[in-house]
Amino acid sequence: MAKKGFLTSMIHLQREIEKTRLAKIRTNVEALKEVEKANKVYLDYQLNPYKLQEAESKAEIAGIQYSRAVLAEVKRQAQEENMEQVAMLNEYLQVTLYELNNILSYTLDIDDFIDLDILKTKPEIPEFNIEAFTSSLVAPHIYAYLPPEPKGMQKLLPGAKQKYEQEYAEAHEHYNRDLAYYNYAETRRKAVIDIAWAKYQQQIKEIQEMAIEENAEVDQLKIDLTLGKASAIVDYCVLVLESSVYPDDFPQAADVYYNADPKLAIIEYLLPTIDIVPEVAAFKYLKSRAEIVETPRPSGQIRDLYLRVIAQIALRTIHELFEADRLKHLDKIVFNGVIPAILLATGEEFKAYLISVLADRSEFMKINLARVDPIICIIGLGGAITENPEEVEQVEPIIDLDRFNDS
Repeated sequence: MAKKGFLTSMIHLQREIEKTRLAKIRTNVEALKEVEKANKVYLDYQLNPYKLQEAESKAEIAGIQYSRAVLAEVKRQAQEENMEQVAMLNEYLQVTLYELNNILSYTLDIDDFIDLDILKTKPEIPEFNIEAFTSSLVAPHIYAYLPPEPKGMQKLLPGAKQKYEQEYAEAHEHYNRDLAYYNYAETRRKAVIDIAWAKYQQQIKEIQEMAIEENAEVDQLKIDLTLGKASAIVDYCVLVLESSVYPDDFPQAADVYYNADPKLAIIEYLLPTIDIVPEVAAFKYLKSRAEIVETPRPSGQIRDLYLRVIAQIALRTIHELFEADRLKHLDKIVFNGVIPAILLATGEEFKAYLISVLADRSEFMKINLARVDPIICIIGLGGAITENPEEVEQVEPIIDLDRFNDS
């Protein structure tokens, strides 16, 4: 199913616009207060027109005029904001329609070949954070602990020598204690660093081994692809389809099957549902009603554009796979476009086939896809496309992948 429909995108956009509008209003709080005041005063004078003639001062009249001017200015700003909102909504519509109408042309100037070497990983080795183990401790020095030696007359004082010797001994004892603690802390810090370094080396080894393993898988895929192994061809086709860039609302999921004889690939592709097409044709701001109104898109236009979209997806998928297949493993491609649906009688889910086409490489590569009508091109290839997607009217798949796997 689609990741998000057009309606969801429009709601999101309108919410963003509303946030911007409210932000502007919050910056003009004083003006809003004046509007409220103006409304009350204006209503009062409308209900009692004689009161205006009885105004006691020109100041009151001036205040009314000012309030009305503020109200007019706020109304003008609101109109401008609404018109800007309409412009943004219409621009978003145009971008959406452009994307839907150019799904096929987008890929025509792109080389869809995938060089598998770009899948190889280069091991990213993190740096060893030695700074995390930095110590705030500084190695003690004995000179910082020793007391000053008595000099001059101090030497002659009674007990000076004994006092100095006692302080000297205590300083050495203090120094030895601090040195022992520092050596202990350093020994422990180095042990922690050694453990962290060992873990770091193991991490590097694991990163390198993982890169070697992943790159070996890429090399094996290249070998298997060259040899034409079915699993490698399927994996390569999936890579090509996953690398294709579509609008965000597209599910972009596919099941791929390959048969080496007769070099046939079957693609069962999950299509977006019809709600990918905007139901709104245009937005318009009506000043008389001070509101934004929507012009609905005719159901016929919705159906026609949706059919054009799924026809483009089919042609684009076939084109991308043939172009990416430089080893010529694909001679034929069957494209089945499906959407999830529900049987109304039982509530059971099933895959509804909306488009199915078989393309032969030699014939398909002659087609100038830049100039074709997608729907007519599908029919010209002998394909089938639903005539009533709204009611999930199915077509008969050229090859049913489920039945093909069971056979």
